[in-house]
Amino acid sequence: MIEIEGTKIGTGHRPYIIAEVGINARNDLTLAKRFIEVAADAGADAVKFQTHIADAEMVESEMRSIDAGEVYDTVADCEWSLDEHRELQSHADMHDVTFLSTPFSTEAVDLLDEIDVPAIKIGSGEMNNRHLLEHAASTGKPLLVSTGMNTLDEIEATCDFLDDVASEYALFYCVSAYPTTAADFDFKTIETLEEMADVPVGFSDHSTGVEAAKVAIGNGAALIEKHFTIDRRLPGPDQAVSIEPDDLANLTEFATLYDETS
Repeated sequence: MIEIEGTKIGTGHRPYIIAEVGINARNDLTLAKRFIEVAADAGADAVKFQTHIADAEMVESEMRSIDAGEVYDTVADCEWSLDEHRELQSHADMHDVTFLSTPFSTEAVDLLDEIDVPAIKIGSGEMNNRHLLEHAASTGKPLLVSTGMNTLDEIEATCDFLDDVASEYALFYCVSAYPTTAADFDFKTIETLEEMADVPVGFSDHSTGVEAAKVAIGNGAALIEKHFTIDRRLPGPDQAVSIEPDDLANLTEFATLYDETS
């Protein structure tokens, strides 16, 4: 079991629902605040963003030299300053929903530690980044680690590493396909990861709708991370796999059926 801002997460407790805004709000602070408000109204436990520092993640000149300048530009367009992070966190606090974010560099970890987030999300692409994992673990905060694109052997090696450096952590079963189809899932993986690591295991969902998330809950997922938007017509690469407010409310209501403590 782990704990985030007093909420216990693990077997027997209601699945913890994370509305992942990601980069759906780009760097529009007003829009991001609206995301927070709507996610809170829909009953999410947490709303998660991404903490990008473009120059800490890549070298602009090198990216442009390989005709990948648009990647640099996209990341740079999604940066939040320290003060903007504080403002978003304060807005989340005001609406009684937890502010979380995914860092993609040690500098981003330091920024999130500076505002004292209650947990740090590690994306699938960083699961084998020992330097980032150790730096995040050094904050003493729980780590929420996605496992997409990785083999069971790679996941086990990361868990062995985390057992040495992290105070506590959870894993997410994740299929890194956008959108993920029903044929891509093997929900028995949730139990496999639980047995392997003896930590709470959630489900990071990149499918459309909420059906897969519900099946994951039925298969023991202790957390659900689901891409969220207030309107799929907004620009951005993740809008198509994001659920809208009604679906988020449906998912959070469904999660309450699995609270054995009430």
